Amino acid sequence: MPKDATLTWVDYNAHSGLCIIGLSNGEVRISYEDDMDKYMKVKEHDGHEGAITSAKLSFDKKYLLSTGEDGLLIVHQIDAGMIK
Repeated sequence: MPKDATLTWVDYNAHSGLCIIGLSNGEVRISYEDDMDKYMKVKEHDGHEGAITSAKLSFDKKYLLSTGEDGLLIVHQIDAGMIK
């Protein structure tokens, strides 16, 4: 965890084994449950007001939808294969 951020959201998908973590600095991290040290980082929400309030993956793991305290709803195109 970054020293300048706190945990604001956690979501776990047992079917895919993916864990999504949202942080107070607007960062979203996606990792597999078996190795949380390897993760994909997505950052679009800015600054102190950009804490992540929710994040979900699409059924095909190609898109991540995140919402933040900044009022933004952002769709990120991702490649879950890049996590490992």
